[in-house]
Amino acid sequence: MVEKNKMISIILPNLNHRQFLKERIESIQNQTFEDWECIVIDGFSDDGSWDFFLETAKNDARFKIFQEPRKGVYDAWNKGIERAAGEFIYIATSDDTMSPIFLEKMLSALLQHPECNLAHCCLTIIDERKTVNKIDWNFLNPALYFKDLMKISHIRQKPHDAILYSCLSSVYVSITQLLIRKKLFNQIGLFLTQYGSTADFEWCMRAAFFSDTIHVPEYLASWRLHAQQATQQNFLKTTEHKKMLIFFVKHAFKKFKNKNKNSNLKIKKRDLLFIYNYELFLLLLKEKKGKIKKALFLLSWFFKNSQIVIHFLKNKNKTTFNHKDELEFAEKLNKKYQLKNLIKIVQ
Repeated sequence: MVEKNKMISIILPNLNHRQFLKERIESIQNQTFEDWECIVIDGFSDDGSWDFFLETAKNDARFKIFQEPRKGVYDAWNKGIERAAGEFIYIATSDDTMSPIFLEKMLSALLQHPECNLAHCCLTIIDERKTVNKIDWNFLNPALYFKDLMKISHIRQKPHDAILYSCLSSVYVSITQLLIRKKLFNQIGLFLTQYGSTADFEWCMRAAFFSDTIHVPEYLASWRLHAQQATQQNFLKTTEHKKMLIFFVKHAFKKFKNKNKNSNLKIKKRDLLFIYNYELFLLLLKEKKGKIKKALFLLSWFFKNSQIVIHFLKNKNKTTFNHKDELEFAEKLNKKYQLKNLIKIVQ
């Protein structure tokens, strides 16, 4: 049993996701832990969402509903967090859902381990009809990297997960997997709002530089993939996305360095940037047509980042990059920074 008076503030952003709201709201109201408030931030939806929220709030005073101008999902998250009265924060994206025991289990983990500001659980990926998606979380980079550790309760001490963010594209695949102590936002700040739809990558990496994470080895959260996200999935394969990841890594690392100037762990920025620089390099190389253009491109990159070109040539001009390469690099960082020493198995 968890302690009373440990209110959780659930932040529910929404923009025209009426089709998923009944399921989302039921997943909140069916929680075994009942000391929560739900702060709805609706972007003036025009699909009936607001009427649904009005009816919900009329019947359940724990729902506090607001409409805000459409300034992006992270602006909505931030506005909800700023209004939160709870000691803990859960971001309940409007098209996703969670187990009825999510809040109880995740809160219990954080209360048992006050050194941790993040609790993380396993993830089920579903589709529009709530059936399990063909994309299995167990075959995404984080689960492939951690392997059997995903089945064991353990603490990953800072900056373990932040270092992994520099090569695995993600460690906390969905924000729905996390319960967060509100004081962490007070310590490191809110989400960046001016960089499009992947700024949770930067915030989670920044958080992992400053916070230990307790892993709860249960499938408590669901992440829904649906047609409206197709544009986002295509964006992940572009040079613009790689450039954004490079910026995010630099931004999060700068925050870490500024606050940890005397840290015994001397992390090199070029190690953190290598994978995303290399992926960007390969994407840009494919855009160059003709031997002369490719040669000039290689020469320009050699002067900017010789490490990338040398790696490319050593690997026999390999022009593709995949999850296996990212996992191999993660293992190299693991050995270099002795990340295994930052993992503690708990009961």
